[in-house]
Amino acid sequence: MAMFGPKWWHHHGIKMRVEKLSQANKLLIITGSAASIRITSRTMRNDDGWYVKWEVSFDRDCKVNGQVWMATDNLRAAFGLSENSGKFGQWLIDRFGADSAEQGMYIRYKDYLNIPCPGTGHDGDPNVSILLDDKIKEAVSKLFEG
Repeated sequence: MAMFGPKWWHHHGIKMRVEKLSQANKLLIITGSAASIRITSRTMRNDDGWYVKWEVSFDRDCKVNGQVWMATDNLRAAFGLSENSGKFGQWLIDRFGADSAEQGMYIRYKDYLNIPCPGTGHDGDPNVSILLDDKIKEAVSKLFEG
């Protein structure tokens, strides 16, 4: 464990908050000072699932972004609503220490989440760290209603 969370988690994750939730549009935006996550509902490969898009800004001229598709079970586990892991998550759990993971999507230890993978825990990582508080968990849970 580092000062805040696991070694692979960045302390800017404490700044992440729910910016927008639209249950009708199945949209959730979580933002912080240097990163954002956008979750939207989509159908892919004949399965209902979710696009999870992230962006990290290192400064005004340097950004990194990405997108993964998650099945509902993966999204629930990533955001601490279940303890299930993905089909290819066990090796991440064994190597980096976590409660739940799926290769190329997320790694989570307690309420410390990284999307899409573990990092160094320092500036410059191309992933987003989020400290999962009750408001974030509740917002994700509301995406599944209706």
